[in-house]
Amino acid sequence: MSISGAAPRFTAAMNKRGVPYGGILLTAAVALLGVALNFFVPKDAFETTRPAPTRSRRS
Repeated sequence: MSISGAAPRFTAAMNKRGVPYGGILLTAAVALLGVALNFFVPKDAFETTRPAPTRSRRS
C-alpha cells in the first residue's frame, strides 16, 4: 500500500528477510492506542473510533 501511496512511506521499510517492520510497528501502535482508549474511556471508546457519518444522534 505504501508503494501505491495509500499508506505512509515508512511502512514499506523491510528488514533483510523481507518483513515489513514499518507496517508492523504502525499496526502495533494503533492497537496500543485502541487498548489505551478502551482503558481510559471504556463507555465512549467505540463511539470515538467510528467514522462521523455512521454515528447516531444522541438525545
